[in-house]
Amino acid sequence: MADEVVVGATGKDFVLDVVDEFNQPVDITGGTFTLLGNSEDLPGVTITEAGTLTDPTNGVVTWVGIGDYITTGDLAALDRATFTFRVKWEDGATLVDYTPRFQWDYAAILP
Repeated sequence: MADEVVVGATGKDFVLDVVDEFNQPVDITGGTFTLLGNSEDLPGVTITEAGTLTDPTNGVVTWVGIGDYITTGDLAALDRATFTFRVKWEDGATLVDYTPRFQWDYAAILP
């Protein structure tokens, strides 16, 4: 089951900790991180949001107010839509990498 996000909720943030294969923080100074999402429920709606390097030497990236990334107008007649995401990481040189995919259910009102 996907995590739930209330549309319009500004108090919920997404924090990504970038770690290596030994679970040690990766220094991401100079990198850029973009949250990329789409939904089969809403094929015309995509989410592309830049993350903030909140603690780059310890590999921490934050997206603030993730409930604001879509609106109730985007949902139209639906009460919820499942979005599939991944994070694109550009290291500041020439390398690009992606996280595994994950899902959030955007809901107009939680049950």
